[in-house]
Amino acid sequence: MADENTWLATTRLEALTDGIFAFAMTLLVLSITLPDDPGNLGYMPNAELKELIFHESHRFLNYAIAFFLLASFWMNHSKAFHIMKATEHHHTWINIVFLMFVAIVPFTTALVGDYGNDSVAWTMFGANMFILGSLLYLNLWYAGRNPHLLREGAGTEGIEIGKKRNLVVLAVSTLSVLISFYSPAFSGLAYFLIPLVLLLPPFQHKS
Repeated sequence: MADENTWLATTRLEALTDGIFAFAMTLLVLSITLPDDPGNLGYMPNAELKELIFHESHRFLNYAIAFFLLASFWMNHSKAFHIMKATEHHHTWINIVFLMFVAIVPFTTALVGDYGNDSVAWTMFGANMFILGSLLYLNLWYAGRNPHLLREGAGTEGIEIGKKRNLVVLAVSTLSVLISFYSPAFSGLAYFLIPLVLLLPPFQHKS
């Protein structure tokens, strides 16, 4: 019989995580829309369609930002669970709340697509990313504080580096929100700092 503190196998939680990430990342494409304005002829001339696509190019950029952010969260989550052998009640609920905010990313992405010049939209997107980063940090912190959840021989280096990487997400999300109050159109560009910062040695595994 499984111990009360390790009552749930990580495989169940990982399967749920993979499914929700796949669903959220797929739904992101719905944030890419074009105005439905065919005019009197019932269709759009090619020239007008090209102009519309160019005018809505920010939606493609927002889609790419959100997709790669979710991919980054998924990779960090997967790396953390690679060294875990089990989970338990509190740790499971941390992950479930984390997944709840993963599922809302398509909404906040569509929001900045529709209201990209409004700081409120970028604040909600930034808050979404900040909460995800915080919960993943908490996930890693909890696992590090409960070594009985880790595989035998597993070190804490991966957990510590994962925590540092999530602190970068928190900092950049905060920066993006601050930028949105001055120039909402450039707020999303702050997220390109994340892959650049994570290339620095303190955020890389030594081995």
